[in-house]
Amino acid sequence: MREYTLKPLSRAEKLYAYKQSQQIAGQTGYYGYLHGDFDKSDNFNNVFEYYNGAVVRGHFDEERNNVIDFLEDNICSSSRKMRDFCYSHKEAAINGNFGEEYGFRIDAGNQTLIVRFNPFPEGDYNCYVFAYDKHLLDRHMKKAAKDIRFIRSDYSLMFKLEDGDKIMIKYPDGFKKLQECRFIDEYHTQIGNSIYHICQFAEMMERNGATVIPMRSSLPETAYHYLKDRKKIEVIVQGNDEPYEINAPYTDDKRNMEEVDKLNAENNVSKKQLGAMVVGSVLGWDDNGADPRNYNENGKFIKNTRNRDDFER
Repeated sequence: MREYTLKPLSRAEKLYAYKQSQQIAGQTGYYGYLHGDFDKSDNFNNVFEYYNGAVVRGHFDEERNNVIDFLEDNICSSSRKMRDFCYSHKEAAINGNFGEEYGFRIDAGNQTLIVRFNPFPEGDYNCYVFAYDKHLLDRHMKKAAKDIRFIRSDYSLMFKLEDGDKIMIKYPDGFKKLQECRFIDEYHTQIGNSIYHICQFAEMMERNGATVIPMRSSLPETAYHYLKDRKKIEVIVQGNDEPYEINAPYTDDKRNMEEVDKLNAENNVSKKQLGAMVVGSVLGWDDNGADPRNYNENGKFIKNTRNRDDFER
């Protein structure tokens, strides 16, 4: 039996551990997925479902079946063995819909299989395997790494968002909608379940008087910042324009700053994330300074420019 290497998924690859829209499926050569689980006798039962209209070459099926046989013999021979494998690869953990899941990539010939294990599923399967054309998937991911552009109707740039991140749409009546965004190409994006040309979406938002706020997965939900002049601790919530303040516990600035550092450490907030959170709350979440990728490890802003008009079409 052939041996295969399971590599923990990168942030970008995790997006492909689930069913894809028709547009992304076409661009990545997605042709179907396997779902399987363990029965009461601890036998692994699985079914492969072809994507609608998928045309699969014979060697694709043969290679995929070899991978599935490998998984059945080496990882899914029992539920306990699968759990042990997952727990020995904590670096592959995914915050999934049903708790902690584990994602891996397997390259087999001209195809890539994205595997997702659920050790303790509740109402879900124990294992999913999503099958893609390797070259098409890698090509699409390389393009998607350039980010999704959000622009104004005159094509000036508002902000860029990583593939798979979300936006918060705020309407004049106070209604808010959180939508996931997926890269389609340089001029089109999938927002929720709909595909838009980036200018079409900009015109629609302006017509409705709506505000679009980037909600970056690279930012924490909450961060803490000490205001020396007011002896207050500022609690910054991602997406909110106005932080709220709490009284600092000490009169000494040094001790208060240490307290803030402790709070951020407990929430795994890095210096680059804190810098981006502070700028976002002051200058707006669409500012370049609200993106932690624009900071070094010490929290210093490393870009020379803020958002500027960008009329690239």
